[in-house]
Amino acid sequence: MCGRVYIKTSLEELVRNFAFAERGAIDALGNRFPRYNGAPTLDYPIIIRDMVREPDVMGPVFASRRTPAP
Repeated sequence: MCGRVYIKTSLEELVRNFAFAERGAIDALGNRFPRYNGAPTLDYPIIIRDMVREPDVMGPVFASRRTPAP
């Protein structure tokens, strides 16, 4: 049995709702959301809390990551 992901918002809505995070490298995911039956091997936007953006600057940033297969 595998897990599924349900994301009912668009990528733009996710970015707007989590405005504290830098946009990062997620533009290629724009046309993949909403996703109603997401498989574990697909790419998803996640927020990495301690990504280094510039020297001595830490903070949250969106990144594109694949969920691990069960």
